Amino acid sequence: MTSGNYSPPSDHDHDIDMEAGGVGGWTTPHETEFVDPFDIGNTKNASIETLQRWRQAALVLNASRRFRYTLDLRKEEEKEKRRRMIRAHAQVIRAALLFKLAGQQAIAIDDMAERSLRCVAFAYRSCEVDEVPSDEEQLEQWNLPEDDLVLLAIDPCRPGVKDAVKLCTDAGVKVRMVTGDNLQTAKAIAMECGILAPDADVSEPTIIEGKAFRQLSEKEREQVAKKISVMGRSSPNDKLLLVQALRKGGDVVAVTGDGTNDAPALHEADIGLSMGIQGTEVAKENSDIIILDDNFASVVKVVRWGRSVYANIQKFIQFQLTVNVTALIINVVAAISDGDVPLNAVQLLWVNLIMDTLGALALVTEPPTDHLMRRSPVGRREPLITNIMWRNLIIQALYQVSILLVLNFFGKSILNSNDSTEHANQLKNSLIFNSFVLCQIFNEFNARKPDQVNVFSGIMKNRLFVGIVGTTFVLQIIIIEFLGHFFTTVRLDWKLWSVSLVIGVTSWPLAMVGKLIPVPRTPFIKIFIKPYQRCIAARTACTA
Repeated sequence: MTSGNYSPPSDHDHDIDMEAGGVGGWTTPHETEFVDPFDIGNTKNASIETLQRWRQAALVLNASRRFRYTLDLRKEEEKEKRRRMIRAHAQVIRAALLFKLAGQQAIAIDDMAERSLRCVAFAYRSCEVDEVPSDEEQLEQWNLPEDDLVLLAIDPCRPGVKDAVKLCTDAGVKVRMVTGDNLQTAKAIAMECGILAPDADVSEPTIIEGKAFRQLSEKEREQVAKKISVMGRSSPNDKLLLVQALRKGGDVVAVTGDGTNDAPALHEADIGLSMGIQGTEVAKENSDIIILDDNFASVVKVVRWGRSVYANIQKFIQFQLTVNVTALIINVVAAISDGDVPLNAVQLLWVNLIMDTLGALALVTEPPTDHLMRRSPVGRREPLITNIMWRNLIIQALYQVSILLVLNFFGKSILNSNDSTEHANQLKNSLIFNSFVLCQIFNEFNARKPDQVNVFSGIMKNRLFVGIVGTTFVLQIIIIEFLGHFFTTVRLDWKLWSVSLVIGVTSWPLAMVGKLIPVPRTPFIKIFIKPYQRCIAARTACTA
């Protein structure tokens, strides 16, 4: 930056906002200490004359058309603070006009771009005020001095971004980069971040300019959008068009952005992620999630926790449906056949408490695991209850219904009780109730890992789960042994407790074997609906 007879301020509590991420600095011939010329905190004590020189320098640079940035000087009389904001766009910096290195006459901007340099460059030179024309017409004709400029650039890719991109890719999340940089710069940065593989195809449409994408028809954009990895020379509207094209193609789209121009894309996306530090208020208001540390690696945490919440909801639904289906079938069958139900209203209230309250707390509080990041993303139209959940539900429900119905119809003969008919019936119903509750307690472990054989993996990391299961088991003992009057149960001896425990524990090996059964990828609902749809289509064709 050129300024009129300016010497660096003394303070260092400055504020800077660079769109392209550069660092500036200068030294004078009589100084050896490095001073950052773009630190802004010092301007609170700067004189009005100095601020005018800065503004004049900005006009000079704009007139020279060798830099394109905005310089905003804000003066707050009450607080006596002035701030300036420098935003740089690397594409318009002509390095050949700014400096010479190693005897070369020029360094082309494409050469820098191919080395993943964003070409964010700031130059400083002290000039006398009289040397800088004050008239705008003279500024247009004034030749900006090109010698004795002090230049310092470039900022690299933030550490951890490459690992974060790899984790997203492994999780099935395709990372796309939409930038205003030219294609050479965008390509180099994308390779450095891992968005593009070293052997990746770098022709269209993998790498495309915003203008070319903008000129496509709507259908062509939908087809090309899925293949795009990098979009350079793009405008905010190009990002919006890309989001719209991906969503129309059925993809779930998340967008990161920090500027006001990103607001339409953030609002249009399924998930908008704005930056908490550099993000504008407009961007934050149009986003769904605010990343407080402005780090792309935090997107991985968003994916992990989002998948964890979704998976935990599925676990609870599987557990809840198993309990409901089993209880419904047992009571309905028993009521139709004998006119008596083994599970009364009070017992079902206790089962409902296990299912809706304690079970929900135990399963929904499961922390995220690395296994979730190896799953494929869930499509927009995929059902909440998957084929794996149906398989687990059917296996457990069939087992529980079979065992408990056998106890209901043949329990008296199996128990071989010599007591009265009423007591024998209560003993049978107490065994059914106890076995049913213990089946649900042990089935909670199976629900933790719907698609994994080892249901005990990481169980000690969730102490709440262990505590809830233990509490439920203790309460069940208290109900059977001490609260029989309220629950219409009788005490069970150790043999019947052992039978109940064996019935409950059997659900573990049964679940492990069941998880070895493969399931089709096509949802069961679609499999059953297809014949109906074909029948409807055939009838429509006949009537036509």
